[in-house]
This record gives sequence, C-alpha cells and structure tokens, in this order.
Amino acid sequence: MPSSEFAFRNQRGDVIGRIDVSPAGRGVTILRSAFHRILLDEVTRRGVRITYGKRLRAIDQTAGAVVAHFEDGSAVSGEMLLASDGVHSRTRAILLPGGARPRYTGVLGVGGFADSASAVPSDPRDARRLNFTMGPRLQFGYAMVSTDPPRWGWWTHLPQESELTRDELLAIPDG
Repeated sequence: MPSSEFAFRNQRGDVIGRIDVSPAGRGVTILRSAFHRILLDEVTRRGVRITYGKRLRAIDQTAGAVVAHFEDGSAVSGEMLLASDGVHSRTRAILLPGGARPRYTGVLGVGGFADSASAVPSDPRDARRLNFTMGPRLQFGYAMVSTDPPRWGWWTHLPQESELTRDELLAIPDG
C-alpha cells in the first residue's frame, strides 16, 4: 500500500506530529511476510544461494569484498553482507562491539489484522498513513495493508512488568 506519512496523535486523538515520507519517494506499507517473500523470490531469480544454520564468527573487509567467517570453519565473500539475524544480532555484536545491547523495555507488543469493507477511518487520509496514538503508558497503531480485499493491520504495546520467557511467548495463541 502506498503511504504518504506517519501521523502521531495524543490520547485525545489530536495530531501532534507528522512525518511526510513523500519527499523520499514513495512510502510503502507492506507486511513483513510479503517483504520476505519478495526478497526470497528475487534472490532465487538471481541465483543467489542461501545457507541456513550457520553461526557467524568474524567479518573481514577487503578491497571490493566482505568476507563472513563461520564457526564451522567455512567462509563466504561477496560485495555486501546483508544481516537479518534479529534482535540478538551476532553481526551487530561483531561490527559494533561497544554498541547498545537489547534490553527489556517493559512492554508486550501484540497486533493483528481486521478484514472489513465497512472499517472506514474517521479521517479518510488515514488510509494512506501509518497511524500512531500515544498515551502516558500505551501506544496503539494501525495502517491499511490492502485495499482488495480491505484489510487493516493494528499493533499495540501493553505494559508487561516482567519479560516473558520464550516458552511463555510461544504459548500465546496467534489466532
């Protein structure tokens, strides 16, 4: 979905800030799964090989190439290194050893989708925005992710005093 701006509101619904993304080109709201599929399709089309289950040990840069060294003794080189290894990124730890580490922020993020032709925002411009409403302790956001069929994505961050374990997170139903 084309997106023109980010809109930020306070708890009363008043717009308190906007970030116009149109000067940078065309902003797009896209599902992470769709973006992942697009990347994998393009990688396949270009014949790039993907190997899973490797643990990065070191990174070297040479003239015109980057070399990734893995714990199993293997190495691979290329023009660039694309690191998508998550919040506990080994790549970040290697490249920025003194950098900030992930820390628990006291919130639990949840979200979902609403498929509804009748879900019409009070401000029609919201269909082309990423919308964020901020309160003293909560944040809620929504964006249209598809027009055919009409589909809205929503997310919120709820106070969660203690960080959930991996098993507790996996026990949360996703449907």
